[in-house]
Formats: sequence, structure tokens, C-alpha cells
Amino acid sequence: MTGAQTMQTAALTETSTDYLGLSTGGEDFVLPLSAIREIRSFGRATPLPHRPAWVLGVVNLRGTILPVIDLGRRLGLAADDDAGTLGARPVIVVVEDQGRPLGIAVARVRDITRIADRALEPPPACAAGPGGTFLRALAVEAGTVLRVLDPARLAPGPEGNTT
Repeated sequence: MTGAQTMQTAALTETSTDYLGLSTGGEDFVLPLSAIREIRSFGRATPLPHRPAWVLGVVNLRGTILPVIDLGRRLGLAADDDAGTLGARPVIVVVEDQGRPLGIAVARVRDITRIADRALEPPPACAAGPGGTFLRALAVEAGTVLRVLDPARLAPGPEGNTT
């Protein structure tokens, strides 16, 4: 096998994953495309009593009650202006983890990026707060560090993780 054939074979066997870019609170993140069910315009959420500030409430998604969080507030980002972390025209990215849907309100969605699985690195320990980290991994793409969010960590768990 020649060197060129070896490189072609390696390129064919290298695995990669697609991610959706999104922005909130002036920061950019990516979510695994496989976790995303749909993207929809943001409407007013029905507030819930005794909720953390990052929980906006619930919306009716074709007969299903969908909890909606403000991603910027969830991540502890400062608000850009009076519009908060979401800006003037937010959207909801509907993700699903283990059969549980969650609406993630963001300022905007960006493009889809393919990242080679070998380029993903675990986040450093200093990236974790009291409730752990919301990051699944980090990767360098075109000189920029991409922050891959873990959809399972964004909603509070049954044990009441509200950090």
C-alpha cells in the first residue's frame, strides 16, 4: 500500500460529528446535531413558581409541555444589554436527552460544524462549577476553541441540580 493510499484509508476511517453553533450572552457554543430535534421561534413562556432564574417557564409544543431555559443565564453569562442574554429575537433549540425534551433559548443559531472525534478533548477541571461542568468537550477548529455543550447537563436532574 502506498503512502497516498494509507492516507486515503485513514481519512475514510476517521470519524467525525456534526455540531450546531449557537450564540448567547455574547458567547459562542456548539451542541451535537444528533441531540437537536428542531429550531423554532421564541414565544412567551408560561412562568412557573419557585423556579431558578434561568428557567423561563414552559411552552406548548404540539401538545407537549416543553420546559424552556435561558442558556446564557444557565451558564452564568452576563447580560449584553436590557434584552438580557437572549437579545431581541431569540430562538428555541429543542434538544432531547434520554427521551426528555428541553427548549434552550439562545440569541441565535449559527452554522453547522463538523469536528473530528479525535480533536475533542475533555474540559479542564477549572471549567467545573459547584454543579459540575456544562461542557462535554473542547476542540480547536481553524484557530478557535469550540466549546461543546452537554445537553444532559443543562436541565436540572431528578436530584434537583439547579446550579
